[in-house]
Amino acid sequence: MTDEPVAGAGPALFQLVRFWSRRWAAGVAGRLADNQGSDDQGCDDQNPGGQNPDDQHPGGQDGQNPGGQDAAGRGSGVPDAGGRPGAHRAGHQRLGDPHRVPNVLVVEAVHAAGAHPGEVTVAEVAHQLGVDRSVASRMVAEAVNAGHVRRDASARDARRASLSLTGSGQALLHASHAYQEEVFAQLVAGWSGADQRRFAGYLRRLAAEVLPGEGPA
Repeated sequence: MTDEPVAGAGPALFQLVRFWSRRWAAGVAGRLADNQGSDDQGCDDQNPGGQNPDDQHPGGQDGQNPGGQDAAGRGSGVPDAGGRPGAHRAGHQRLGDPHRVPNVLVVEAVHAAGAHPGEVTVAEVAHQLGVDRSVASRMVAEAVNAGHVRRDASARDARRASLSLTGSGQALLHASHAYQEEVFAQLVAGWSGADQRRFAGYLRRLAAEVLPGEGPA
């Protein structure tokens, strides 16, 4: 019989995972899209009559629904004080946009795989993302085209590619982690400082114990 203090913890954990797994990357992409939109607006102020940036980035143009976007093409941003995710402009992405959700996922995967000894390969990215190699290969190719990932010939096997983050990829990774820190802070904003630190420590401990041993089959 499950001890009372931990009863329900498993379902609660996976409920959180299900909720956020389809939202966090869209939140990062949406935040960067908002920033880009602000920059574009500044350009429009200097160029009256210029085309609205949103007219150049119609939502859903690639026919996909990444990151848990709703039917209106909106994704989920940083949650408000009640934990409800806000809308952002992630739905206004198109192929070639360097801040698309798949690029965020690939950058995070390359970074995570790089924590293990050896080269980062497409197989490693596929394992990190839980997709097959053909899907991972297409996602990596897009991230390379966007300038976030560098693809070199493997020193161990010329038939394989060795992946690493570019300066742009490192910047995207930094933005992603900053967003994640912000989300965490808002989710536990109503807790005492001691509870926040205790929970953060447990999360880091769980990640440290579970993740290092993982690797592609």
